[in-house]
Amino acid sequence: MRPLISRSKATSSPRHERARLARVLVAVGLMSAAACSVIGPDLDTEEYRTPAAPVVATASCAWPGIVQELGYGFSTSQYTDTPREGSIPEDFVPTKVVRCEVRDTGDATSIDEVTLSGDVGAVRDAFALPSLRYRDGDPSCAVRADAPVAVWLVADDGAIRVGWPAAPCDLRSEPLDPLAELRETSRRSVASVPRQPVVGDPAAECRGAGSVRLGDLGAERRPAVRLPEQAVATTTLCASRVVDLPNNDWRTEQLGSTRLSAQDSTRLVREILASPPASRDCTTRGTEVITATLRRPDGSGGGLLTAERNGCRRIAVDNLITYRSTTPAVDEILRRRD
Repeated sequence: MRPLISRSKATSSPRHERARLARVLVAVGLMSAAACSVIGPDLDTEEYRTPAAPVVATASCAWPGIVQELGYGFSTSQYTDTPREGSIPEDFVPTKVVRCEVRDTGDATSIDEVTLSGDVGAVRDAFALPSLRYRDGDPSCAVRADAPVAVWLVADDGAIRVGWPAAPCDLRSEPLDPLAELRETSRRSVASVPRQPVVGDPAAECRGAGSVRLGDLGAERRPAVRLPEQAVATTTLCASRVVDLPNNDWRTEQLGSTRLSAQDSTRLVREILASPPASRDCTTRGTEVITATLRRPDGSGGGLLTAERNGCRRIAVDNLITYRSTTPAVDEILRRRD
């Protein structure tokens, strides 16, 4: 089954203009999928490269645009002095990598500058891959993938904020493996923002996060940039109740939220991956649903986790992990309270 295709152009998300959106008109998240077919023009891809990144004196995670994007989840056009991302300039030979990450300290969010060493040449080669797009232009897509907020390649005479190579409907996954092979050699906090800095209310993250009900999912697909498997940032679990309405309609009511530590968020993903497939015999709809967006500490990811706390008690990550059974270890984390 292939996705239904539209001809609409992509619109930039406020958080990541670099995220490639796809031509999918299927429902977002874990809504029921109808029969799919392809319409529209030639879907062949072509290679392209973004403009070369400017070389600056040093790598830094303290630029206001980076702090804003990591700490608040979005950036604005006012931070025009923050170095832009781009492709690797010719003859630029990095010797180390600096990655910008968030770390929850309890009362605040720390913006950390993490220095990595190892096979930097393999990292450079992976980032040097061309991006891909449909020949008839950039598509729009219901699936969102977020690249890291800032990955710096550092040479002896400067540094660049390298852009993640894109692909239609997603981001290319090739840089994931060589980045994961690097070892952390130093870390320092360069900025701090208050926990939940905009509203001071964790539940605010969950407003509008309902309107989901587990339905049919496609085949499992890993690895992907949208699914963090090794390290997961602090995650907010949004709980809602599904209320049936006449004419097979339904609505959701928000029940509350729970903020998981990075350690518990990482454990949750690993427990899900280790869980057995869900039984296909159960048809009881869940009426209490948990949703959460999964991201790495560097801001990349975006996979939507959905779980039933009753009914068939299934759990999945949209278009990434098909139905798994909610084991006692998973259920214990899903029922945490702040």
